[in-house]
Amino acid sequence: MQLTPSRKLVHEESASDAAILQILKWAAGAPGDFDAVRSVDEDALLLLIASHNLYSRFFRRVQKERPRWASRVLNIRAFTLNRFARHRIQQQIASLGEIVKSVPAVAGPVIPIKGLSIYALTGGDDNIRVSGDIDLFSKDPESLWEAMTRLGYATEEKRDKGSHVAVMYRGDVQVEIHRSFPVWSYPPGLAGADMRPEAHPGLWIQPFSDLRETSIHYQEIADESCPGVAPGTQDLTAPNPMMSALLLCVHAFRHYVEGQALESPIVRLGELADIHDLARHPQFDERRFHRLVNRFSAHDAVNFVQSLARQYLGAVPFRTPNPAGALSSDESPHETTSAPMLLSNWSGWTAPRTPDELLQRLNPKDVFDRLEPNRVAADGSWYIAASCHPKESGETQMLSRILVQSPARDQIPARLRAFWELDALRFEIEILRALPPGYRYQVLLYYPYKFQGSRPAGFEIPYSNVKWTEIGAHDLGNPAINTGAAHLSFEWSEMPAAFRPDRQVPIMTLVMKIRDGHESNVCFREDALLMLPLHVIPDKSY
Repeated sequence: MQLTPSRKLVHEESASDAAILQILKWAAGAPGDFDAVRSVDEDALLLLIASHNLYSRFFRRVQKERPRWASRVLNIRAFTLNRFARHRIQQQIASLGEIVKSVPAVAGPVIPIKGLSIYALTGGDDNIRVSGDIDLFSKDPESLWEAMTRLGYATEEKRDKGSHVAVMYRGDVQVEIHRSFPVWSYPPGLAGADMRPEAHPGLWIQPFSDLRETSIHYQEIADESCPGVAPGTQDLTAPNPMMSALLLCVHAFRHYVEGQALESPIVRLGELADIHDLARHPQFDERRFHRLVNRFSAHDAVNFVQSLARQYLGAVPFRTPNPAGALSSDESPHETTSAPMLLSNWSGWTAPRTPDELLQRLNPKDVFDRLEPNRVAADGSWYIAASCHPKESGETQMLSRILVQSPARDQIPARLRAFWELDALRFEIEILRALPPGYRYQVLLYYPYKFQGSRPAGFEIPYSNVKWTEIGAHDLGNPAINTGAAHLSFEWSEMPAAFRPDRQVPIMTLVMKIRDGHESNVCFREDALLMLPLHVIPDKSY
């Protein structure tokens, strides 16, 4: 006999989850009414407190208000987390002081951003955060890198171009040296669009170009900097409250849009709470802040943060209306529930259902299933037309769910066949349209889950908001020159141990139209992208 949870148990679990999220927002500064809350899952609560970087805020508010759901054990654990946060930030301040003293004058003042720089500005206990790394800017990044190398920092990664210069570490202290700080904004027409998958059944054409980007560089940050005031930071330089608030808004927006939820929630309330504190700082000049927003085209980021703060904390940080586009406290062009986010690093857009789902890690199965994948039977002879045009005669059948991103509404007609074999699942994908010179097609298959533990050689987890694992890639070239089809497969033995090849397999198939010389796996694309979510089943039985 199969046992199922009782309605009472399901209701209690749902109520407990809701209480934890309410406490989480309360820890970040929202008002809270906990009359009906007697106890909570302390492990689940503290995991979220850590994920949202609310260590010190949670401890201080529990100590101040003494809510009855906070047991003696929870108080002790909160104290321990707070002590850890204090130790961590003091360790980073000491490491940064050593680095600053070692760099030559040509490197200019070394400036930390985000993380400990907020505490340096305020000296407030609430702003003690646990940062995984120290983000640094320098007038001469190469001199900074050389100085840190002499101090014993090892280089994990070094880049000749892009916003990051190097990632370095010594012991458990990690440092990222920045060349610039990217500021993302939506392409025209996207900010107010409803990008929930359920609002676009069947063929979903997304006629948007990709993200727009400007950058903030060292001198621009240095011009908006001041000495620290927190203990141990008086000799350090940090971005002033206006620049710090801008950088946090930009970071929160980018974190949401690109969906860095491999290991953390998409929205982190500690960051929102810090933005509120900066906006209340005695030196915060809102008109000067809005000039920075205009200068770096950060309106979408500030709009987004305003919407988040209103929904989670019940108040917005910035109050002065800005005619150039940043929000006043009374209006919002897009709420968090419909703010577009990248479906993956290949681009394509989607949106969450509710704000609260952003406070926890995204479930990749939910994200994939919300796309309403096609059910595709694979028996070696049945095939389907992944085409936006009328189907051809014969056995070819139309897929019902097709996603296309293309500013020119350019579609990519293709034919796909799936073969379910004893040792592997195989695919054959044929493009049915030639390209003009200078273009090629690339076909990729992704399994929408992250492999646990070791992975087969050559597999990689793309940078995306869903835990995708690449299972195949094939560069087709130009069908006008190269005929044939892409053949991709993966063996059942390469799947995780828990994977069973006797049930449906979720697969995301992508066909990219790419200009020669352009990278395919970036968020900034202008060419057509065909996305086919599939549930492949062993035979034709439904």
